[in-house]
Amino acid sequence: MNQIVIIVFYFGQFPWYYDFFINSCLNNPNVDFLFFSDNFKKKEQTKNLTKFPFSLENFNTLSSNKLKMKIDVKGGYKICDFRPAFGVVFEDYIIGYEFWGYSDIDLIFGRITEFINNEILQNFDFVSVKAEYPSGYFAIVKNNIEMNEIFRQSKDYEYIFQEDKNMLFEECGGYYNEVVNLGLNILDTNCKYETFHHVLEKNSDKIRLFFDFLSIEGIPGNIKYQNGILSYKNEFEVILYHLSHFKSNVFCRDINWKKIPQEYFISKYSFYKRRFCKIYFNLKNYVKVKLFNQYFFVNKFISQLINKKFYLKEGKFKYMNQEIMIVKIKNSYCLKIGEDSYEIIFSAFNDFFFAKGKKITYKVLHDGNGFFIDQILFDGNTIRYS
Repeated sequence: MNQIVIIVFYFGQFPWYYDFFINSCLNNPNVDFLFFSDNFKKKEQTKNLTKFPFSLENFNTLSSNKLKMKIDVKGGYKICDFRPAFGVVFEDYIIGYEFWGYSDIDLIFGRITEFINNEILQNFDFVSVKAEYPSGYFAIVKNNIEMNEIFRQSKDYEYIFQEDKNMLFEECGGYYNEVVNLGLNILDTNCKYETFHHVLEKNSDKIRLFFDFLSIEGIPGNIKYQNGILSYKNEFEVILYHLSHFKSNVFCRDINWKKIPQEYFISKYSFYKRRFCKIYFNLKNYVKVKLFNQYFFVNKFISQLINKKFYLKEGKFKYMNQEIMIVKIKNSYCLKIGEDSYEIIFSAFNDFFFAKGKKITYKVLHDGNGFFIDQILFDGNTIRYS
């Protein structure tokens, strides 16, 4: 038995990156993985990975019994809020392990125990692969009563667990701008409820916390996977690559390889198998970006030409607990985020708008009284239509 066991769940049809995730798990023989999903017809044991047939109903029953409260989760995304409580919910599955953890499946792991080694395990009770807040997509927790029960110190955990929508409890409640960009302690933010991040910070004098920048996010390119080793620019080894931005990118296409090779490369927008393909994919991506920028220019020009207008509601909106305001300045609508304002440019072809100077797309819906923001679709180096 290994020291570390990682609990993974996924409900619904597996996405294209599932095979890459599984391959990287199997290349970490020093870590065990317990994968719960409604995609499995029977329990399967493969090396260090065990697959369990599991439904939302199973989760609701198990968590209700273990947490001594009524749990009625209606979608897989909501289960993310329960991750700090997995030591209780899945206590029967993690007996004998010194550490347990949780993981998303939009990850490609490198060598986990090269980073979370014996020295780290002996000296820390909670390990985050992000420096600013608990990394909800992957974290490691000491398997003892104190750490398994510590989530209960949030005065709001019962309300959060019984709320239908995802509350980002396992991270910082969506206050990413405050804790990342502004450098605030989560305890100094205006978060309306106590997250797991609050609990950890309040107990930082009692428990040993490890927060460090060990993972890659975004779309940096120059990533290589070779025999279980994940590296960036052939210089820096990393513990994992989080595909959250990559998979949402407008240029990304599903990668459907019959077999995952032991060596492959990841550019900004593509996976490729051979090193000499790098020039081809970089050129292809360059052309894609240029064409997209031309499309954006034409879209803007036509929008202004036909004078297409939406009449937005002025007011406040929120995305991931970030306050956003729509304000009218002279004859134009502007998006105000913090102290910054961005002119709104409406798309001629779809019901969304761009914030000029900020690479975000906002979807626009109509409720009978005017147009309003439904959601921010993507914030990154390119714009996603969805």
